[in-house]
Amino acid sequence: MTELADILHDALTVARRELTLAFQGRRSILLIVGLMVLAALPAAARAAVGAGQDGAALQQAQVLAMVQVFPREVVRYLLDCPQPLIVGILATLFFQPAYVLLVGSETLAGEIESGSIRFSAARASRTGVLLGKSLGLWATIAALTLVVHTVIWVTSTLGPAGSAAGVVRWGPKLYLISCAVALVPVSMVILLGALSSRPRRVIVAGVILIAALRVGRVALANHGFRMATFLPGGLDDRLLSPSPAMVASGIGLALAWAAVLLGAAALAFNRRSV
Repeated sequence: MTELADILHDALTVARRELTLAFQGRRSILLIVGLMVLAALPAAARAAVGAGQDGAALQQAQVLAMVQVFPREVVRYLLDCPQPLIVGILATLFFQPAYVLLVGSETLAGEIESGSIRFSAARASRTGVLLGKSLGLWATIAALTLVVHTVIWVTSTLGPAGSAAGVVRWGPKLYLISCAVALVPVSMVILLGALSSRPRRVIVAGVILIAALRVGRVALANHGFRMATFLPGGLDDRLLSPSPAMVASGIGLALAWAAVLLGAAALAFNRRSV
């Protein structure tokens, strides 16, 4: 129990440091602006169109696109959601893995490359350092996503077809889904960082993995294989489901995949020389 308490203490200390560093200087501004461009602006543009003739045509095109990606029950469920929120969550889920890769490629690999990881490892256990960096990266992504989603909530309320009730009903739920989905790419980036001491290699390997997961998920789903929703790239099908049981299973799978990836990262990190 004492060892576990020490690991948790080390992890929280490292996580606080990582979160503080992430929001210092121009880096934090660039991170927020980048995510705004990728997720908030499309949602704001959808809110500006409103519910007129152009809005109806855009919604029809949006539904047709969603059917190609999500199960029909998920698409029908999301039709009740304010359209700007749908655009925002789809943009968030689509770009989030790449954004985690961009933000997190330096988290572990960068410090291993520079040798600065030795200072952290000297003051805390390696498991605590790894867990803390994972928690810090996830908290950074969650905070950045909250900023973007807040902008989306405001535009969804004030737009021509604004719906404050819809934002209250759907906004927090979609944000929590975004946080749950982020667990897997965060753990994946930490694993790649533990295996490599070059951030560029982490980015290249991460891009290949993200692409493979997405292609594999779509290919399996198109051939009717329900196991696609068990893969890391298909958890959003479960998390966006109208079934509470399916959502709960999606959260459980996200935690399970994160635990597997972080366990592998811990094995690699504890065995390597830093």
